Amino acid sequence: MNTPWGPSQDITVLIPDTLLRVDTASHGGFYAPFINDITTDYSRDGWFEEDADWVIPFIVLEGELREQVELGRLTGWYAENLEDIITDAHTRVKDPFNEYYGAIADNLRDAGYLIRV
Repeated sequence: MNTPWGPSQDITVLIPDTLLRVDTASHGGFYAPFINDITTDYSRDGWFEEDADWVIPFIVLEGELREQVELGRLTGWYAENLEDIITDAHTRVKDPFNEYYGAIADNLRDAGYLIRV
C-alpha cells in the first residue's frame, strides 16, 4: 500500500474497511478514508500521521473501536491499551496551550463529536 510516507511495511486492521494502522520504513500513521468528510483541514486523503493527527480517528471512531474489542475482533496491543489511547487523545485535544490540537478539537466539535472532560 502506498502512503504519504512511502510504501507500507506493516498494516494492522483495527476496524475492517474503516481504520488501518500503517507503518513504513521511516514513519507511519492511520488510514481512515471516510473521515475526510468530517475534518478535511487535517486529514490528507484519509491519512493521519502518528505524531499528532492520530487523535482524530481515535476520537471519531471511539465507539466502533470499543465494539471491536468487545466482539473480540480487535486484540493485542491496541485492545489492551485502548482506554489509555482514547484518554490520551481526548487529553491532547483539550490542551489549551496547543493551538494545533485546539483547532482539531474545534473541527471535531463542529462535526458533532464530543471531547471528554
